[in-house]
Amino acid sequence: YMKKLLGIVILSLLLSVSSKAEDKIDQLFGIKLNTDISLYANVEEGKISEYMSMNETIYTFANDTLKNIERDPLFTSYNVRTDKNYKIKVINAGKRYSFENEKFSDKNCNDDKFNFIKILTDELNLNSSKFKSFYRKNVDKKLKFDQLWSDTNYVYKDDTDQYRLMIICDFIGYQNKPYSRLYVSWMTEEYYRKNVIQRFEIIDEFNTDFILEYLVK
Repeated sequence: YMKKLLGIVILSLLLSVSSKAEDKIDQLFGIKLNTDISLYANVEEGKISEYMSMNETIYTFANDTLKNIERDPLFTSYNVRTDKNYKIKVINAGKRYSFENEKFSDKNCNDDKFNFIKILTDELNLNSSKFKSFYRKNVDKKLKFDQLWSDTNYVYKDDTDQYRLMIICDFIGYQNKPYSRLYVSWMTEEYYRKNVIQRFEIIDEFNTDFILEYLVK
């Protein structure tokens, strides 16, 4: 079932191979990094992302503004972020998990993340040793709620540029309730270093009990 849902993702991840046989992602969901946003949205519809912008102006183009993209049924929302010149620096696809009628658990997100990575590794012959995992907590004072990340990263070079694919289980606490989301984020390494690293602190591996203790006060 998971494999079927991810069919469009696999088709959308067009890879090229360098002389050193290093896999490179050419596009994700039909979108290419460092291209102009006008290929996928009206430039006037971007909103300044104040809590995302650590060192530069970042515009976010929300799900309903995007056109000409390849959507995967696994994900319910998409957004694209650009620099001040409207060049695409980040592509995000997300899915929320509902716990209205059941006890909160991080299992669904972690299982989907694991399966997603396995499919990428198997189907696209990615080097599994290049996937690195981190656990983080958000330390950005501009954020109005607590947040934890369990993310797995694939970093690679394309000529002189470096890029990062992140598969993230995102856990937030809002109005004394925990929420869970799965994100796939493809970004330039420059964006990651300027606008992601500084918002988070690397912490020890955590489980469901820690998530609940941290998010539900």
